[in-house]
Formats: sequence, C-alpha cells, structure tokens
Amino acid sequence: MEDKGGRSYVFDKIPNLLAAVVAFLYRVILPANILDDAYITMRVARNIALGNGAVFNLGQRVYAITNPLWTLLNALPRILGFDSVSIIWVLGALSEIFLAILLVELAYSLVKSRWAGLLAVAVLFSNSVFQISSLGGMEIALSMASMVLAFYFINEKKPSHALITAAIGIWVRFDNLLLLGVVFLTLILRRETRPRITQLIAPTAIILALIIGTWLYYGTPLPVSVVRKVAFDNSVSWTEGASEVLISFGMAVIGLSDVYHLGTLFGYIIPLFAILGLYAIIIKKSKEFLPLGIFTVVYMSAFILSGNNYASLFLWYFAPPLILTSLLFAVGIKRILEGVKLFSGMENRIIIGLVVVWTALMMPFNLADSKRYSAEILSIREKIYASTTIWFEKNIQGDFKIAAGEIGVIGFFARNETEIVDMVGLTRPIEDKRLPVPLIHEENVEGIIYWLLDDKKFADMQQAYPNYEFGMIQRTVIGLRKDLAEEILPKSNELMEIYYSLDMNREFKY
Repeated sequence: MEDKGGRSYVFDKIPNLLAAVVAFLYRVILPANILDDAYITMRVARNIALGNGAVFNLGQRVYAITNPLWTLLNALPRILGFDSVSIIWVLGALSEIFLAILLVELAYSLVKSRWAGLLAVAVLFSNSVFQISSLGGMEIALSMASMVLAFYFINEKKPSHALITAAIGIWVRFDNLLLLGVVFLTLILRRETRPRITQLIAPTAIILALIIGTWLYYGTPLPVSVVRKVAFDNSVSWTEGASEVLISFGMAVIGLSDVYHLGTLFGYIIPLFAILGLYAIIIKKSKEFLPLGIFTVVYMSAFILSGNNYASLFLWYFAPPLILTSLLFAVGIKRILEGVKLFSGMENRIIIGLVVVWTALMMPFNLADSKRYSAEILSIREKIYASTTIWFEKNIQGDFKIAAGEIGVIGFFARNETEIVDMVGLTRPIEDKRLPVPLIHEENVEGIIYWLLDDKKFADMQQAYPNYEFGMIQRTVIGLRKDLAEEILPKSNELMEIYYSLDMNREFKY
C-alpha cells in the first residue's frame, strides 16, 4: 500500500510499532508496584463486579473514586472472574502502548516526524516519575493518552473529536476538567477550528452523563477526595508550598523525586535539549505547539498557585507536563541532526540508534529505582498493611471496622463486609469533618493500622487512644481495642507468617 509520497504505509508506521515495543519492554521488565490509590479503585471495581454498587464501603454511597471509566474497565473483566491485579496490569500495558502510539502521531502532527515521536516516547517512558505512577496501577497513562489525542485532533482541525476526547478524559480522571477547558478555549480562539453548536452536543452529553449519574448515585458530582484536597490544611506558608510544588515539577522533568528517592544524573540532559527544542519552535513560529504549551502552563499553575504542598506526595500529579518536555527534547535532537550535513539522510537511523542506546542506558537505573521503591514502600508498608488486615480478618469475629490513614491496600485485602474508617476522610461524606481521635472513639473501631509519620512518636498514638493496645512493625502502628487485645495479641506470630507467605501480585482469597 503506497502513500502519495511513494513510501509504503507500513514503513511510515515503523516508529509507531517501535514505540509500542519500547512501552511494552518497560512494562514487562520493571516490577509493577501497585499504589495505594490504585487499590481504592480495585476495591470499588470489585464491589461493582459483585453487585454491591460503586462504593468503597458497603451501603455507603460516597464518591470515593476520581476515575469512573478506569474503575468500570477494571470491573468488567472482574465480573468474568479474572484476578483484579492481573486486570490492572493488562489495562496498564494497553494504556501505555496506546499512549506511546498516540505520542508518535502527535509528533507527526506537530513537526511532521514520527521518528521524533519515537524519541519522545523513549524519553517519557524512561522517566521514573511516569513509571512509578503508571506501573502502579493508576489511570495516568490512559489520562495522558486522552490529552495527547485531544491535542492531536486540535492540530488536525477536528474540533468535535477534540472536545469528545477531552470530555471522555474527565471520565478517565476528574482533573481533566483543566484539559477540557483549555481545549475548548483553544478551539474558540481559532477561527478555523471554532466548533459549531451541533459539534458541542456529543461532548456536552458525555459530561452531563457523568454529572447527572454521579449526582443521582452519590448526591454530588464532586469526588470527595477532590474536595478534601482543595480544603487541605497546609502546614507551610503559601510561598513555601508553591515553591515546593514548583520544584517537584522541575524535578519530575528529569525523573527525580526527593520523596521517593528516584532518579539518575542522566536525566539532567533532558532539559538542555528541551530548551533547544523550545528555541527551535519559537524561531519557526510554530503555532501547533501552542495548545499543548498553554495546557502545560495552566496545569502546572493550578497546583503551584494553590500553595498546597500535598501534591508533592503524589507522583502522578507531575506526569502530564512530561508530554511537552519529551516532545521538546525530541525536537531539540531533531534540530541538531538536521543542522549537521554529515547526518543528512541518516536522521531516522540515528534516532533509532539513540532510542536503543537511551533505553539500554536508562533501563538498569529504572530497574534499580523500581526495586528500591518496592523495597521501601511495597514490602515495608503496603505488605504489612495487607498482612495485618488479613490477620485481623482471621481473628476478629463478625463484622468489624478498621481505622486507617491510607485505605487502599487495607480495603482491598479486607473482606467486602469489613468497613474501613478513613482518618483522612476520602470515604466519608463531605459533611463528616471529624478528626481522627474523635472519629475512632465515636466509631468504636476494632482495629487501627497507621503509618507513623516522621514527626510522630509511638507514644503519641498510645496517649491519643488509651482504649487500644498498640504494637509496631517497622513504622506501621497496629492497634487493637483492649477488649479484643487480650485474646488476639498472643496470636501475633501469625501476622508475620501471613507476611512471608503473602503474594501481593494476586488477589487474596479468603
């Protein structure tokens, strides 16, 4: 099959194929350390599959998720009996491949080079901040794919497609409201892409379906976590919070994170070539990059201007700007290759070589980052959470409640009937503003599982909750109500037996 230039269609799509291979290689080589937020989605998806409704705790219609479409995609295979952990792995792999292929197409739309897109894929997928977020079971790759596709449709002058994609993006991840706003304004400001009234019908219907559906089911169209985080009581000044978030965005570009001890020095070359790429598009007055650039600035500004430093604890908030920086890096490299006569006619082969070298160079460091993250977070914290939950389930008779600061792993490894009382409030109605101490006292929970923060002491927990007996594994504090402790604590050796036998890569069956 030939195109108008005489080159085969198959040859033109080689960068897409190679991009998919790069994405898949990272998925199969690096360990997938599921994040706590992903477990929240998996518990809600499991309840949907079992006919319990789109809820975290049975009978409590609280809008605990921010990703309805991702949750439904998790739930559908679960109905057929597939393992939840396997489902999230497959969905993640497909989303990453989809994102990689779309990024190649966006590059072609921007600079008429799919090979530049292939290089952008290599840079993006080697970024540890992106890897931990996407490999961790989050919807981040699918969310970023909706961003890439929306901007591709803008450049292709398809306003209806762009708006529909952005509207679906909100179903994927709620904060894609920013994406929809930027896409809509961009289309309105461009005469040639200004949408007609009829072209607004489909995206409006998609958005209204989400708003009306969640309002009728949960009583609000706003996820509880969004409202809680917006009202987050900052422990630092606005200047300190904004500066911390800005620095986190800058570090994400080179794949670094102080919080999670990620990154390698090789990442420092990325902004150098990205700046060269930015210079190249400014010189050429390339307006095609403007919508993506505006979105990136708006997205970052929304977090920075909030002054809330809570975002620094969640890697996935810093992944979307990597779309632009990866593309700018590729454009910078492309400009160098085009400027050297010695490379004339060899640019594509050189890019393939660069992709192979970059991937081979970064993979050992990415693997080390993933293993370090697994050792520090998954094995020490999440696995203890899961083991303690199973231990509670085996030794506490009847229905009971577990109070926790992080609820995802605990909720997923608990029975569906077990109520998880969230100290932060992500699974409680907005009007429930109780602080942890009165909350636990009033709910009279049987067990407490809590990760002891650096500024807290074990004695503080004992003093705050005198009706509980506490123990600690690593920095995980485990509490039992005193009327249960005398009977259950002698069986504490079972907890570590569960820990050493537990496979976190599959759903636990009671």
